[in-house]
Amino acid sequence: PDISLSVNVNTPTQTNVASQPVFRSSPAETINGNPVLRFLPAQFLQLLTSNDINNAGPYTERTTFLAFRTGTDITTRQMLWEQGGTVRGLNIFILDDTLYFGGYDVQATDPDGTPAWNYTFTRVPVDPSTPYVVTHVFDGPLGATTGTISGFLNGQDFQVLNPGVGEG
Repeated sequence: PDISLSVNVNTPTQTNVASQPVFRSSPAETINGNPVLRFLPAQFLQLLTSNDINNAGPYTERTTFLAFRTGTDITTRQMLWEQGGTVRGLNIFILDDTLYFGGYDVQATDPDGTPAWNYTFTRVPVDPSTPYVVTHVFDGPLGATTGTISGFLNGQDFQVLNPGVGEG
């Protein structure tokens, strides 16, 4: 359940039982002593439309924080976080032993005059069967493409993407 201080309830949901992850709380499966959700292929959670998260944009800043443990397969694409739609969005995923933090805004003419920018990402290698704490930071000013996407892996800043992003 959502434990934030928001007046909106932002609890992730999954009504299809076959697509629900499994809650794990045994000490051998936790991360830093906290219970985890185990996702198998085709299992995922969704957040409903919320002004806190995905409905009051365009956003000029967004920070996404995740704690997870990789499985033995870190070559197949595994989407950890995806927010957005066909014209703008942010994501975090694993592919080919690498963790990617990305974003895009391909809307040709934003009302605020911000020029569109194609999919842009930063990345860092990851190891199998390893716990990680990651932070994806989007900082994109309105009306310009001088912003950045940066990433932190276990508290260490691994790369700030060259400027070229705007509001998302």
